[in-house]
Amino acid sequence: MGEALSLEDERRISATILRYADSIDRRDWTAFRSCFTDDVQAVYHEVGAWQGLDSFAADFEEIHLGFGPSLHRTTNITFDLSGGTTSTRCYVDVVLNRMRPAKGAVHECGFYEDTWVEVDGAWKMSRREYTPVHRF
Repeated sequence: MGEALSLEDERRISATILRYADSIDRRDWTAFRSCFTDDVQAVYHEVGAWQGLDSFAADFEEIHLGFGPSLHRTTNITFDLSGGTTSTRCYVDVVLNRMRPAKGAVHECGFYEDTWVEVDGAWKMSRREYTPVHRF
C-alpha cells in the first residue's frame, strides 16, 4: 500500500460516496453529476457501461424514472493508494421500488470499486465499477 490519505481527504471522499447514494434516492441529478469527472468511465455489470458523464447521467435519470422511493446504503469504505492512484472499495445495499411497468421491489447487494482524482479542490470519481453479489 502507498502513502496514506489525510483524514480530511478520506472524509471528503467518503462524503462524495454518500452524496452519490443520496443523489439517486432524492433524484437530484445535479448532485449526482458532481460526484464524477466529465470523462468518467462507469461499468455497472448487468446494467451497462458508459464513457463520459453526459451519457451516464442521462441514462441513470432515465433508468430511475421507473422506480419510486429507493434506498442506497453504503458501508465498509476502504482506501488504497497503490501505484500512485487513489481508489476505494465499498459495499452497497440497494432497495428500488418499481413503479412501472410492474410493481415490486428490487433488493440487491454488491460493491463499488472507484478510482478518484482531485479536481479544483473536490474529489471526484474518474471510474466506478459496480459488481452485484446477491439479489433478493
